[in-house]
Amino acid sequence: WTLFSRRWFCHANLGTASSRSVWDALCAALNRYIDAISALKKGAGLTKTMDKSGTKNETMSTMIVGLTGGIGSGKSAAAELFAAQGIELVDTDLLAREVVEAGLPALHAIAEHFGDDLLDSAGNLDRARLRALVFADPKKKVWLEALLHPLIRALMMSRLAACTGPYCLLVSPLLLETDQAKAVDRVLVIDVSKDTQLARTLQRDRSSLETIEAIIEAQIARSDRLARADDIISNEADLASLADAVLAQHKQYCVMSKAAQMSKPNE
Repeated sequence: WTLFSRRWFCHANLGTASSRSVWDALCAALNRYIDAISALKKGAGLTKTMDKSGTKNETMSTMIVGLTGGIGSGKSAAAELFAAQGIELVDTDLLAREVVEAGLPALHAIAEHFGDDLLDSAGNLDRARLRALVFADPKKKVWLEALLHPLIRALMMSRLAACTGPYCLLVSPLLLETDQAKAVDRVLVIDVSKDTQLARTLQRDRSSLETIEAIIEAQIARSDRLARADDIISNEADLASLADAVLAQHKQYCVMSKAAQMSKPNE
């Protein structure tokens, strides 16, 4: 089982014939990720619950909570507070950086496709330049996503399968915009008003008001995000208030996880 097709990925037309060696290396890396996932699933006591709709088709021994929210909502602060309680985090933003580290096949493919000027003197990806390039050309964005999303997804699932403890937190700004939500048991939304988003992001990033408003508009609507949430933490107050809310939610998740474990039939 995978959340994507290995055959599709390894036969996707993302380059010319000269890219074959790079592409073979990418497929080999993907296969290693998938093999690692299979081994972890076998050792973690996973139970299949596959259906034809493509919904979550593995129940992991550790409950998985997906944490998300709009820009400036305080997702990262909330995630750090959960981590302070000993909860393992799988952060898709960090995974996205990991799969394009210097020397890895994905970065080689990006440089071959877009040009070596996207690399700095140390051979690392210039993420700002790449972001500007792909957002200016939808076709380039599609190419990049077709390359990276399967790798990120495979790495995400392997990390989730390796999680221990009462529950694991999947931190993702695109949890509800993608099918990542299929990998979680509950969705936790960190919620703030648009005015709060604008004020906090302006102070943090020093971007223009127009840029921040464009990002907010590109994300899932607040009403839709809240409608899909199982749990909601309002983050309109200070950090101390957020810490109290996170602690209360953590205790609730621990109770839920324990109850779920007790309800499982003995194997």
